[in-house]
Amino acid sequence: MDTYYEHPEYRPFFPNALNASHSIEILDFDGLALLIQMTDEAVESPHRPDADDMLHWLWDIGIDYLENNNPGDRQRMVITEADMENGTLITSYENLLKEFEDNGY
Repeated sequence: MDTYYEHPEYRPFFPNALNASHSIEILDFDGLALLIQMTDEAVESPHRPDADDMLHWLWDIGIDYLENNNPGDRQRMVITEADMENGTLITSYENLLKEFEDNGY
């Protein structure tokens, strides 16, 4: 695995069911800690980070959120085109959090 994703508490999982550049699951010792998803419009947006850096960008956002908020339950973030500007996330984490859908995502 890419050493970029080394962390003492968390590890990434890249779901096969979704486009690899659209989401990342961050797992802790108990299972899913955070799911981060990007809408299709966000992935295609000129305001997104470089496509080659997309998963690293999502990982960094997720780790920053987890380390600074320490949520007790699993969380889900959805990033839309309006949440980014020039490759930077401009929306607060709290405003990105969404409920899990019936299928678990």
